[in-house]
Amino acid sequence: MTVTVAQISQYHSNGFLLVENLFSPKELAPSMADIEDIVDSIAESLHADGRIVNKHREKEIHTRLTAIDSECPRAGLMPLLESAMGPRLTELWCAPKLLDIVERIIGPDIDGHPIFALRGKTPRTRLMTVPWHQDTAYLLGDCGDTDQPAAWIPFIDATRETGCMQVVQGVHRERRVFCHHLENRKGDPRSWYIYIDEKDLPENAIVTCEMTMGSVLFISQHTPHRSLENHSDKIRWSIDMRWQTPGLPTGVGDDGFRPLRMRRGDNPSFKPDPAGWFEWYAARGRDERVNYDGLTDRDPFEVDLNDAKWLDRWR
Repeated sequence: MTVTVAQISQYHSNGFLLVENLFSPKELAPSMADIEDIVDSIAESLHADGRIVNKHREKEIHTRLTAIDSECPRAGLMPLLESAMGPRLTELWCAPKLLDIVERIIGPDIDGHPIFALRGKTPRTRLMTVPWHQDTAYLLGDCGDTDQPAAWIPFIDATRETGCMQVVQGVHRERRVFCHHLENRKGDPRSWYIYIDEKDLPENAIVTCEMTMGSVLFISQHTPHRSLENHSDKIRWSIDMRWQTPGLPTGVGDDGFRPLRMRRGDNPSFKPDPAGWFEWYAARGRDERVNYDGLTDRDPFEVDLNDAKWLDRWR
């Protein structure tokens, strides 16, 4: 499937592009198998640590983490905060269907950006309901002029009930970063989120992006967006991944992150090496991400991101 000139123009004009049915359920099945493995690993760790009695193996992908979280509160946050990504999710990040569209947005030279987020949005979990923000505000200020499109991919139909995305169209063209505030100053002190005050956003520009599983939402790093709360009885699994032009600032500093080259304009036959990136990430990248998040010398089951670099930026 290829996108049209009009669709790419829509991305540049509106700051987002919803591509319906880009992937079939069969194509997403390997990624979902990775998610199942990640949850199984979490269950084994929690059980070995004595934090849960039941591993809930009888539950399926859209209910198991909720059951685990009911025994060990905040366990549902672990796939996100532990920066979990399996080898098949890495292959999805490198999928030609995604890179073809990214190339139309930023050109033929493409790096994978080192920050991603796998989210198991358990029902009615406040810390999984992300407030209004721009992706660039979670990075250091040096990358403000680096185009970093993100792809948001749900592994279930994303509706108002399950917690779909909302975006503010058009304001990205100003290429400005809105003033963001620290959520931990107004609510849960454990929150790592920053947010834009809704009164600062143009109300008539908000678009609700309900989408079927297999559809992909591309978002500019300057587009304000948020997720709605999950009021269903299912977990809304999703992943968001980013790309950028090589050689430009990433916004994560110079402390070891090395983006994966995914396409080269001077070599059309070049193929990315997702296995190589995954091996690097497993060996070192997780430590680098932990440093960026401010998670050092910690109990892996007690998450506190108050030393995260993006919070320092907005203090």
